[in-house]
Amino acid sequence: MHQHALVESVAAADRVFWFQPTGTDWSLKTLVEKSPVASEVHDSLAELVSAVLGAVTLGTDIVVMSNGGFGGVHQKLIDALNGVLK
Repeated sequence: MHQHALVESVAAADRVFWFQPTGTDWSLKTLVEKSPVASEVHDSLAELVSAVLGAVTLGTDIVVMSNGGFGGVHQKLIDALNGVLK
């Protein structure tokens, strides 16, 4: 049920980048397969940030949705974007 809600929650997105933390008892790859939105899964925050940076252009809106801090991903994205989009 939770997985279905996640797929629906990103239905309006143009592209989705998922983070698969260690210890999760199900694979986010299942969501990618079911999603009508272009999606990819990363198991490393560095890979996730790099993938987002590769897709973003000036004026892109980024929405971060999480139920935790996930290793400071919010600030890592902000710092990386500040370095790229100056």
